[in-house]
Formats: sequence, structure tokens, C-alpha cells
Amino acid sequence: MAILLFYAQLNRGIATAIVAMPLPFMKQIMIKLKRWFYNLKRNRIFKPEFTLQNGQKLYFRLMLPEDQPLLYELRAHLSDQSLSRRFHVDAYRITPERVQKIIAELVQVDNVAQTALMALYRDDVGEHIVGVARLALVTDEASGQTAEVAVIVRDDYQQQGLGREMLSRALRLARLMGFKKWVAYIQTDNLGALRLFRSLKLPTQAHTSHGSTELQIAIE
Repeated sequence: MAILLFYAQLNRGIATAIVAMPLPFMKQIMIKLKRWFYNLKRNRIFKPEFTLQNGQKLYFRLMLPEDQPLLYELRAHLSDQSLSRRFHVDAYRITPERVQKIIAELVQVDNVAQTALMALYRDDVGEHIVGVARLALVTDEASGQTAEVAVIVRDDYQQQGLGREMLSRALRLARLMGFKKWVAYIQTDNLGALRLFRSLKLPTQAHTSHGSTELQIAIE
């Protein structure tokens, strides 16, 4: 309630200044205010920390454009199998040039049509990503309410409960962003990932073709 009142007071306080501005500037300011309020709601929903089964504490935040170096480090800790599972291509096809292009695309998030939630730890060197859950608007879907979801966890952090935690947090984030449905593409022999999604116990339709299983998940 205090946050809502503060937001309302702030909005009223700058209203006079905004109406005197040209329309493009008014729109930019209102967009920034909307994202600011969204961030406040997001921070209230997500607990900042998560403890792995081995006792290590991680924290979560959204991805930023300046996180490119952290993603390069994450890639160095991913096995060929993990890369293949995530991007649905043989690892040898993921050349350094392609890695550069993929990472440049991944950090282009606006927290409206696409976003990425990261699990990290910090040491004396700095931050280190150990998991990423990405949501991206499915642009060819008429309602504009479907997001493609994908999760990857660093190999040495798997089997610690992190994948399940990231998926649960991504679910709350997707609902906050107004999405009604998820679509996920999983290699058919990736039984662990299929079990992970089905553990959410949400209405799910599955279609398998050419070694890939498409999950359509209602998240309302």
C-alpha cells in the first residue's frame, strides 16, 4: 500500500511538468514510470535469495545489456550437451561467431516483450551467472499473450533444485507481464526437462515431431 501511495504521489507531483512537454517526451516519461512501477512490483514478488541443496546461496535479478561478459563466462561452463539441449543444434555448429551473435541477441531485453531472469553468485572477482530463464513474446501468435520459455543451468549447478526454482520464478514473472500461455520446445529424449515442466501441474498439451516436443502450457 505504501508503494502504491508513493507512486500515486510521484505521478501527481510531476503531472504538471509533463503536460507542458511535447508529446514524444510525455510518452517516454510515462513508459519509464510504467517500467519503474513494474520493477517495484517485481521486487516485492521475488525473494532475493535461494539456497541450493548443497547450502550455497544464490540471488536473482533481471538481465541487463551490460551482462554480455557474464554470459561469455557462463558459456565456458556449459557442456556440449547443455548447449545442444538449449539451442537445439549440435554443439560443434555453435561457432565462436555464432556464440557472439546469440549473446548479443540474448541481452536485448525490454521487460515487456522479452525478459531474462538470472541466478547468480558473487565472489571477490564479481558476479557469476549459473542459470538463466528467458521469456520471449511469440510474435506470430494473434493474442499477444503467449511467451516462449527456455531455461539453462550451468552443468556444475544441476541437480541442486535450481532448475525447478527458476521455472517457478519465471512462471510468476510471466503472469506479472500479462502472459496467459507458455510454449516450450524440448528435445524428446530430454526426460529431465520434460519432468520439470510437468511438475508445475499446469494444463499442458504436448506434440512431438522430429525429435522435438512442443509443450503448450496454460499459465493463468
